[in-house]
Amino acid sequence: NVTASDCNVKLNDAYWYGGGLYMTNGSTGAFTNCDFNSNTATFGAGVTVLGTSTANFTDCGISYSTADENGGGAYIESAQVDFIGCTISNNYVNFYYGGGLYMERSDVTFTTCTISGNTSAGYEGGGCAIYAGTTVFDDCIISGNSTSDDGGGIYADAYSSIPSTVTLTGCAISSNSASYAGGGIEASDTHLTMIDC
Repeated sequence: NVTASDCNVKLNDAYWYGGGLYMTNGSTGAFTNCDFNSNTATFGAGVTVLGTSTANFTDCGISYSTADENGGGAYIESAQVDFIGCTISNNYVNFYYGGGLYMERSDVTFTTCTISGNTSAGYEGGGCAIYAGTTVFDDCIISGNSTSDDGGGIYADAYSSIPSTVTLTGCAISSNSASYAGGGIEASDTHLTMIDC
């Protein structure tokens, strides 16, 4: 178990996963008012949560971090993560997916969060790349994200024939851009629900 509040986690580097934070093997964590800033890694430069781990981030920032492959701000795989009142901004991925966040086979909830100014220079998902699992956005702002491929704000697709389920309620999706398709959202093999957006 990890509990942290009012922390600054910045200017860290990992060769593989989680420049700022790495959680795996069923770990649990609660983070409040923490700032994950200017970290680097191959995957999940700001934050990585893997392997049936559970994490809660409240009023946290994940920003200005750069990953070579997936998840400039965060990489989440086979995990359960809640973001409440968080800002994921100005993160960058060089070659593959998810400038802000990469999520695979995970249950992830965003409540009153802002995902903005993130970039995927390689493939899909400027703000978020979602592959399978269930992702919920409530009262979120997804804006100013960009990709060199598809899904400027959000890209959602299946993983090994397992579809994604994505629900957005009361969200603002604006000023995102994609070089190919889906400036705001691209959904493929995805159960997509949008309410009052």
